Amino acid sequence: MQAQVNELDERLAAHDQSDFEGLAAITAERQQVQDQADELESRWLELAEITG
Repeated sequence: MQAQVNELDERLAAHDQSDFEGLAAITAERQQVQDQADELESRWLELAEITG
């Protein structure tokens, strides 16, 4: 998932900086991917704690 976040960061950097709607769409997609990654990481840590 980090690769997806990195790709979206690159898309943001390369995107027309005056296209606010396009930037907002990419930013929203990036946030969704980052939220999913954060959720999976939290779950992984919980499971690691349970299994010892």
